[in-house]
Amino acid sequence: KEKFETAKTKLKDCNDSESEECTHAKDEIKGHAKEQIIHAADQMINHLEKVKEKIAENEDLSEEDAAEMTASIDSQIAELESIKSQAETAETKEDIVAAAKALAKKWKLFKARVNTHLGRTINAHMGGIIIRSEQLVDKLEQRLERLESQGHDVSETQELIAEFNSKIEEAKASHQEAVELFAEAKASADINTEKVTQAHEKMNALPM
Repeated sequence: KEKFETAKTKLKDCNDSESEECTHAKDEIKGHAKEQIIHAADQMINHLEKVKEKIAENEDLSEEDAAEMTASIDSQIAELESIKSQAETAETKEDIVAAAKALAKKWKLFKARVNTHLGRTINAHMGGIIIRSEQLVDKLEQRLERLESQGHDVSETQELIAEFNSKIEEAKASHQEAVELFAEAKASADINTEKVTQAHEKMNALPM
């Protein structure tokens, strides 16, 4: 950074000079700009790789959804690698500016796409929890029926299970709304950020 600031200071005094010192200052600034673009692209790639790991680890995602999201992320990583190559091979100021603009354009969609992938992953996990909760309730109800047939008072427990069932139904409704909102968001050519936000709000409203 110190070298960059020194080069900027020197360049201010250069005007249109082609002296060795001024040429070196220009090269320093171009090199720093290229490094910044490459570093930013690398950070985005690393984040996408982490999202891919979360998708791979999620047993509640269908194979189709996991494959679709992974393919989407791989496509985004490939685009970022292309921008990195564009920056690495840039020789002129115009080349660097073009790479920077390409990355800036990519950044606009990056957050929305990542939030969509993460949201769908988390929502799928919540869907799995809902299914397992329903299975637990079925087992509890069967157990209560046996106890009741043996003369035990299970009224209080039945009330608790009924309340839990109500929570499950609320969770299913919010989960399904989130699923539909994420589907609408990803169907949009340029990820519908409003739909993504609404979907996250539905997930946050899950009563489980």
